[in-house]
Amino acid sequence: DRLWSDNQTSARWEPGFVYAAAPAPATWRSFRLRGAALYDAWGTEVLVYDTGKGYAALSAGRDQVFRWDIGANGTIETDPNAFGPDETPDQPSPIVGPQGDDEWGGHDNVVVGEQ
Repeated sequence: DRLWSDNQTSARWEPGFVYAAAPAPATWRSFRLRGAALYDAWGTEVLVYDTGKGYAALSAGRDQVFRWDIGANGTIETDPNAFGPDETPDQPSPIVGPQGDDEWGGHDNVVVGEQ
């Protein structure tokens, strides 16, 4: 079991929540990764990853969203591989988002370390 939850629930997606079918009833539940964690100024876990040149730490920023904010309808409508408005496509005919009522969440992300 790699996720931990304090069993807070929500009727719709919020930052820090994942849709879980168990334990019943299926609903949006808060989650954290097990083990030691780093938190940013907004209280959100920081993603630490190996870039091949070293390690980097990525904060989702104030909006607590790394890529696509799912919008008011609570459904992600943007292709997860879509490029955001401040990303540089590295392929011909890239998918560019957002779609539906989704919004770009990468505008306030903060990266520290080797990239």
